[in-house]
Amino acid sequence: AAFKPQDQYARQVRLPAPPLLLVDRITGIDAEAGVESTGIIWTETDLKPDQWFIHDGRIRPGPLIESGQADLTLIGWMGADFKNQDDRVYRLLGCEITFHEGGLPEPGETLHFQIEITGQATLAGVRMFFFQYDCMAGDRRVFSVRNGQAGFFSDEELASGKGVMWDPAKDSPPTADPAPFAAEGASRKRAFSAKDLDAYRVGNAWACFGDGFELAAAQSRPIRLPDDRLALFDDVEAFDPHGGPWGRGYLKARAHVPVDAWFYEGHFHNDP
Repeated sequence: AAFKPQDQYARQVRLPAPPLLLVDRITGIDAEAGVESTGIIWTETDLKPDQWFIHDGRIRPGPLIESGQADLTLIGWMGADFKNQDDRVYRLLGCEITFHEGGLPEPGETLHFQIEITGQATLAGVRMFFFQYDCMAGDRRVFSVRNGQAGFFSDEELASGKGVMWDPAKDSPPTADPAPFAAEGASRKRAFSAKDLDAYRVGNAWACFGDGFELAAAQSRPIRLPDDRLALFDDVEAFDPHGGPWGRGYLKARAHVPVDAWFYEGHFHNDP
């Protein structure tokens, strides 16, 4: 009954609709309803062979991370829309992700999430909250999220946003000593067309990358790009294995996003 008044709002904090609803069960909440505070929510996601986000026997990293989406449920349980009142909507601002040993989970496994809201604050008039979570598969920690930040923004604030801000002159490399990489073995091509990528999506690395990759044609289970809903870029405009601000490689991909892209309707309902 406490949440009934917010049913009049077209835009509310909510989980995505299918196919981006990736939570199967909420198994527990440790937080007081309607109170801005800290708290924990526990969820589970079952992996099955025929799910759209399974590629070559593993869940893809993007949907894996997105499966920890119930911070939305927890902040809604804490009464976020008592203040939003259709005027402000949720946006993720950033987080730090660490993948642990063991590889990506497989069908037959169940992902277990413990998601914590660790604090809330108002910065420059914007209400924000901070979160972290861990994902387990059995007794194995799959990945961890730390320093998560999200906020509630008005339409005007979203329209004036400047996008992802990054200055390589100010930001240091994420690792001081990167893993060894023999750049001389990279493709000699400096761009890849949509036709090239289509070839790679069916496992034809030779057709995509060209000279030097002839032996890939003999592989029975080649590495390949995912297709269908997971084909999220159309071509590669630039590629330089020695490029980038730190000389560790540079690739610029392009994606044409139609107004009726599959992920808009369910993520989120009435927003955008």
